Amino acid sequence: MTMKTLRSYLSVCAFLICAVFTVASFSSCGDDDEESSESVTSSSLVDRTFTCDNSYVNDDGLFVESIKELTFTSSTQCSIHSHGYDWNAYYDQEYYNETKTCSYSVSGDKVTLHNYPFFAFDDDLVLTFHGSYLQEPNGNRWIED
Repeated sequence: MTMKTLRSYLSVCAFLICAVFTVASFSSCGDDDEESSESVTSSSLVDRTFTCDNSYVNDDGLFVESIKELTFTSSTQCSIHSHGYDWNAYYDQEYYNETKTCSYSVSGDKVTLHNYPFFAFDDDLVLTFHGSYLQEPNGNRWIED
């Protein structure tokens, strides 16, 4: 194989790789891929439960289970049940299971959990309502059970 043939072959390969990445990037960035949000009322949320599974593999390669279930118990109150497994400093697996409550309010497609109890500091968690799920600003989804 001559140097000219090799250079032509590499040029064609580079062009094909660029073409694949260009097509993939344009096809994955459309607005039509995302569901639109919906307006919601507090009374329509009562007795509905949404689950957020934030399980992951930590830096040590250990599986950490982290599941939260959000239930709207009234038109102003909700409960959050958090459970899962974590690892302590001695690599012992520990189970946790706790339920906390907080108030919430609704405005348009936004559901605000006031003083969300699983934040380190008192702060609100604002979720966007999409019908069958709620979405956090970071993209985490709470899927309706």
